[in-house]
Amino acid sequence: MIDAHVHLDDDKFDGIREEIIANFKADNINYCVNCASDYQTMLSSLALATKYQEIYCALGCHPHDAKTYDKSFENKIIELANNPKVVAIGEIGLDYYYELSDKITQKEVFIRQILLADQLKLPIVLHIREAYQDALDILTQYKGNLNNGVMFHCFSGSAEIASQLVKLGYYFSFGGVITFAKHKPEVIKQIPLTQILTETDAPYLAPIPFRGKLNQPKYISYVLPILSQAYQLTSSQLETQLEQNLKTLFKKIK
Repeated sequence: MIDAHVHLDDDKFDGIREEIIANFKADNINYCVNCASDYQTMLSSLALATKYQEIYCALGCHPHDAKTYDKSFENKIIELANNPKVVAIGEIGLDYYYELSDKITQKEVFIRQILLADQLKLPIVLHIREAYQDALDILTQYKGNLNNGVMFHCFSGSAEIASQLVKLGYYFSFGGVITFAKHKPEVIKQIPLTQILTETDAPYLAPIPFRGKLNQPKYISYVLPILSQAYQLTSSQLETQLEQNLKTLFKKIK
């Protein structure tokens, strides 16, 4: 199984992190992409990826932390991105739901990281919440710099927005939310099999029957049956395609 977006370095895993990772083989977890959100989580994400074979990482500044992004932050991304376990820039984007950084700053930092990802020849992993129109405007304006792939993590947009983004070749990762969000089947219908991935966003967004509890990569097993049914595939067929999608998007994963 594949967890294309996770936060195993989160302090909620303190004391149990090593056990969870040690059980990856037994739990059928083959690949995890650990996503950073700020300066410190870039370092901790890369430390995990360096230590464990199954873990890769994405480096970047979450929209909540856009106000902390500066040239030294950017230079650190450039320095660390040479590591073969760094497979993407993320999670980056816009979040107007909480607006912990002001909208203008969020947009500026989003654009800077799009340009940086293009420079580094890495795909981007997006966090977009209550900001789809501004995100679409930026992605359209900078489409010439989106040459290495785009993944919408925990996509929360409408089926109409999904149908627009699919035409641009973007990827979508789905996690526990699809076990309880009623609109997800309509969204999934818009997305070709070759443009989906699975994720947990652990320790957040656990699926039913663990909703409200600590999420873990092994809970991908509750997401797969829903996607298998949607695409009318066996679990084995789906997992084969998901691995191919992962390696197509994150080209540094072998």
